[in-house]
Amino acid sequence: MRKIVANILMIVSILCVMSGCSQETAKDLQEQAEDIVQEVADQAENIADSDDEHVISVKNGHPEAYSEITFGEAFESFFGSPAWKYFKGEDGEDVVEFTGYCTYQDVEVKARLQFVLKDDGSFASGALSFNDVPQSQMITSAMLEKAFEQYAEVNDVALAPSEKDNVLEEVLETEASLPTDTVSVYDVAGRYVEGANAITISIYSDETEDGSVGNMEWLDSESGKSEVIILYRVSESDVICTLGGTEYRITFCTNDALWYDMSGNLVNHYVKTESF
Repeated sequence: MRKIVANILMIVSILCVMSGCSQETAKDLQEQAEDIVQEVADQAENIADSDDEHVISVKNGHPEAYSEITFGEAFESFFGSPAWKYFKGEDGEDVVEFTGYCTYQDVEVKARLQFVLKDDGSFASGALSFNDVPQSQMITSAMLEKAFEQYAEVNDVALAPSEKDNVLEEVLETEASLPTDTVSVYDVAGRYVEGANAITISIYSDETEDGSVGNMEWLDSESGKSEVIILYRVSESDVICTLGGTEYRITFCTNDALWYDMSGNLVNHYVKTESF
């Protein structure tokens, strides 16, 4: 596989030299070549692991709310270029990883979702990323629900009334538990945490000419990835920012930072752990 990567990248470099493309164009072509190589690798592993007992156990499993639909059925219907593979995690745990393409905020993204298998044969969904940008547990739950509901609708699979009620109750409880005590964006400097992700908010003393009011450093402690983002105030308690190419609106409460996508869906809930 490394030889294939090297050959593709070498061909890209030669084509760029011959055509006189810019450094930016060369970088784009290299990234596209790497994406192609990764896609080939994913599909090769999908074929190699198709009979793996760990992969089969996850594909044949199902969430409690969708007992009539398996993960394999829902995912291979909902995602483009679906691929499964098995590997041992850093702590020795059994992990099955799924990759596939879906649409998120009107943009095609590559989803990567891991399932961690337990000794008793059960498993739980773990880390989710879109184009290698980590997503929250709330986004994971929303994506799973959408995949299974779409399969149920297309294939006329009816949920049991009790199962529908449980799903609705969980959603209503989540929304009802959100804090409402909003505060000024000028009073929110500090550190906030959600799972493996943390954000550090720094606020300027005055709003700048371009409307920016501060910076935010986003960190994923598991992968070590971080990004510094500019915050722009849009109301007394709200800012907007762009992380991983996606725009978010953040509402600040006394001890919470609520993240919404631009369609108004709650996607993250950070809790304040330290004030500056």
